[in-house]
Amino acid sequence: MIELKLMKKANTASVFLILIITGLYVAFCFIAPVKAISPTITYGFDKPVTTSSKVIWPNGGESALAVLGTSVSDSHSQQTPLPTASAAKMITALMVLKAKPLILGQQGPEVPITQVDVNFYDAYAAEQGSIVPVQIGEQISEYQMLEAMLLPSGNNIADSLAVWSYGSLSSYASSANEFLAKNGLTSTHVGNDASGFDPSTLSTATDLVRLGELVEANPVLAQIVAEPYAGGIPVAGTIHNVNSLLGHQNVIGIKTGNNDQDQGVFVGASRQIMSGKPVTIISAYMGASSLANALSSSDALLASSQTNFVPAVLVAANSDIAYYHVPWEKNTVLASNPTQLSGDIWGGKTVMAAAPRISDVRPGEDAGSVVGYLNDASKADFSGSRVKVILESSISQPSVFWKLLHPQDLHV
Repeated sequence: MIELKLMKKANTASVFLILIITGLYVAFCFIAPVKAISPTITYGFDKPVTTSSKVIWPNGGESALAVLGTSVSDSHSQQTPLPTASAAKMITALMVLKAKPLILGQQGPEVPITQVDVNFYDAYAAEQGSIVPVQIGEQISEYQMLEAMLLPSGNNIADSLAVWSYGSLSSYASSANEFLAKNGLTSTHVGNDASGFDPSTLSTATDLVRLGELVEANPVLAQIVAEPYAGGIPVAGTIHNVNSLLGHQNVIGIKTGNNDQDQGVFVGASRQIMSGKPVTIISAYMGASSLANALSSSDALLASSQTNFVPAVLVAANSDIAYYHVPWEKNTVLASNPTQLSGDIWGGKTVMAAAPRISDVRPGEDAGSVVGYLNDASKADFSGSRVKVILESSISQPSVFWKLLHPQDLHV
């Protein structure tokens, strides 16, 4: 009898325990959220969009261009290191400001003109190189020296600035070549002078474009190369920019060059407005038959480049981008883009739309909720195209009964 009572108590306790466990499980299923639902991408983002190029490349020599601050770049002909001529002064300017930084509005320290500087002047004058007059005892600011080097292309000023900044031309060359290597300009080498008059300084059009980008990215240098003239230079007085394209075809710089070994070099920069944003195109042409030819060919190159931004539809509106499988409804919810993805892309290049990670969603997400974006994969920052990807319909909440049968889908 006692054993029977004990068995009844044990059974009652077991039933009670089962009821407690069952109640806790039901409560857990009622409270616990369902795991987020991951998307399945269905749109083929490997669909290319190809456009035709409108760029008019120069005949002969080698040329290149790029859009400042973007991945857009292009080149024409074999890129072989050639003498840079006075385009080397872009390197000198960058190196001077590396050693002696300036900010906009500063004149900087005064550079004392010594016999060494007069000797530079006399040597270049004897070789009929481009020169800016100096005299012993003259005090000229760093900013004015940069103007005298970049506007009339004073060879003597380039060497004077290099020695003032680095102690000697050899020390300058060593530092400059180290700088070039660190910036990936492996086809460029600074030789015996800082002016480029000597043919030992070499580069390619693609490297000169990169140097042009560095110049335009520096506010002080960008301001100087855009100046048509500068006044008040001690001894020299008013000096003029030898870049005859300045102000034409929206040209805002940068540097001409010519010597016996490379008759025509021009690195140009022009400004264009794309999608409401200013865009700077950098071009370079080396190996022209003359400086006049380098300028006229670059004129056509820059003008055509400004029309080479082609509007294109990358993804049509209302395309099925992804879907979410909703297991408790045994159906899928589509995600699409209500607006077409379009952008100004560089003509002659093949680009594709890109989708950043489309987000996971949770039950109860409403129709129209933003679950991701589509981007212009050309990475041309002047475009900045981006459109939303939204749910086409709402995602319901699962029933407690479904959750009871699918504990593996609950978020613990």
